[in-house]
Amino acid sequence: EAPKLGTILEILDAQGQRTPITVDESAPLAAVGALLKQHDISQVPVLRKGKIMGVLHDKNLFEAALQGKPVTAGEVATMDFCVVDRSTDVVVLSDLLRKFRVALVTEGDVLTGIVTRIDLIDHVARKAHPVSFPSDG
Repeated sequence: EAPKLGTILEILDAQGQRTPITVDESAPLAAVGALLKQHDISQVPVLRKGKIMGVLHDKNLFEAALQGKPVTAGEVATMDFCVVDRSTDVVVLSDLLRKFRVALVTEGDVLTGIVTRIDLIDHVARKAHPVSFPSDG
């Protein structure tokens, strides 16, 4: 029998308390590229007046850089993401991440977390092979 995979909240808890990294739609691509490198991430949500308007993936950044046109994050952002909340079942998330590259976790209009395929892989591995610690005594 497959292990119960729980909800996105468990994935977020495993990530620890971290504020999602975002960029404004007006951010120049060079700055976005530096941010991706600094934080070792491959995509970043793009905000317009504090609301999610897209996600900028490293592939889109790469393509724009090859074209050599000075553009902003908002001009290159795509809709290749899904929106979920903390109570979304991980089974549902796994279906969504077959279609989208990243899941943005929101509470109301507020972005509270980001879950990628690698986060999902880590979560499933933890569920399949829980680490047990020897008891004291």
